[in-house]
Amino acid sequence: MMHIIRNAIDHGIETPDERTRNGKDEKGLIKLSSFQKGNHVVIDVEDDGRGIDMDKVKRTALEKGIIQDVDSASDRDALEFLFLPGFSTSDKVSEISGRGVGMDVVKNNIAAVSGMVYVESKPGSGCRVTITLPITLAIIKALIIDTTGRKYAIPITSVLETIMVDRRDVLTVERKEVIQLRETTLPLLHLGSFFEVTGDQGNPEHFFVVVVGSADKRLGIVVDDLLGQQDIVIKSIGETFKGFKGISGAADLGDQRTILVLDVGGIISEATRGSG
Repeated sequence: MMHIIRNAIDHGIETPDERTRNGKDEKGLIKLSSFQKGNHVVIDVEDDGRGIDMDKVKRTALEKGIIQDVDSASDRDALEFLFLPGFSTSDKVSEISGRGVGMDVVKNNIAAVSGMVYVESKPGSGCRVTITLPITLAIIKALIIDTTGRKYAIPITSVLETIMVDRRDVLTVERKEVIQLRETTLPLLHLGSFFEVTGDQGNPEHFFVVVVGSADKRLGIVVDDLLGQQDIVIKSIGETFKGFKGISGAADLGDQRTILVLDVGGIISEATRGSG
């Protein structure tokens, strides 16, 4: 929270002269608000500053070799770049927020407690950072799934719906599997391929898809079986596995089995990176 607020003060709020020229009150406003939404606590940090310079973010990404062409990155991609380790558009060191380095730490800390962070920016009008956290950080309700011979837990707060899909309804777009879900295109993800683990993925005529969501993005996780909902206690997996993308912790099922808890936000970010 402190890092987000410091960023808003240092990079978001303009000088009094600049604000006056743009027809704003010379005093900037940073508004913190929170509310309950279902099983979540939502925290908003919103400022009325200059917003995020998308073009500058894209140019910085180009200079760092993250993208090959500025035009290939969407504004949504640019906002995601802000969470990459060491990414900064600051030209000089600031006593307030440093060089902007640290938003990756913010995201990782929030993901560690099964939360999500989302950034919205309106050029010239301000920026909003939304943090979504489970009400109970230690115990969460999860959907237990089975795929490629392994069991995983998906926080139920990230599950939008579960559906049965016919193989013939699966399309391939740019070498990625998708399905039409009502009026939207839903990309599919096989956890075996994502985690690069071996197992019998098979090619059944019918299979389950767990539709998960993070902010404005949606993804369909292909599973072999749905084993039901269960309250679980998330435990840290330690420093050794900290670098593994898509895992937020582990949980004991009560029958001497330990399963991994999926970081839905992280999986969606990795799976949809560069797709606009």
